Amino acid sequence: MKSHLFFVQSVLAMLAVSCSAPAPVEPQVVDIPLPDRVGDVNDFSQVFTAPELAFLNAWIQMGRQQDSIDMVVVTVDSTHVPDKDIRTFTLALGEKWKVGETTNGMGTMVVFSPSLSAIQVRHTNALSAKMSDAMTQKAIDSIFVPLLREDQYLTACMAGLGYIREKSK
Repeated sequence: MKSHLFFVQSVLAMLAVSCSAPAPVEPQVVDIPLPDRVGDVNDFSQVFTAPELAFLNAWIQMGRQQDSIDMVVVTVDSTHVPDKDIRTFTLALGEKWKVGETTNGMGTMVVFSPSLSAIQVRHTNALSAKMSDAMTQKAIDSIFVPLLREDQYLTACMAGLGYIREKSK
């Protein structure tokens, strides 16, 4: 009887361990080919016109002089993003480019892909302390996504980054 009870307890213990929910895992930076940073706006999918690209770069640089936030915009297509995993791609790119390193840790990177219908916004830890996940999600849902769906890429970036800049003061 004791051995039967021990067996049942062992099975129950194994089930309890195997049924527990795994802890959430942050995506790992993987060894994937990543482009070099060419400026504040890195238009690898070529969605901006030349004047829009120049204007957005100048607008971001002017803002950085005022608030010391390193803001980076990246456009990519499906050929740039392995396994269409824009989250892991954005994390790896942020690590490679050291976003925020020259601005006392204050930085944000917006990566979007019209061909994948995907967007990822990542903040440095210093900026995350001022800009909650809820505020970031609001920027994505209320500003970036509606404008990107209308192919208003310049307006989406300026309005979304403007919101982030304002909320991180």
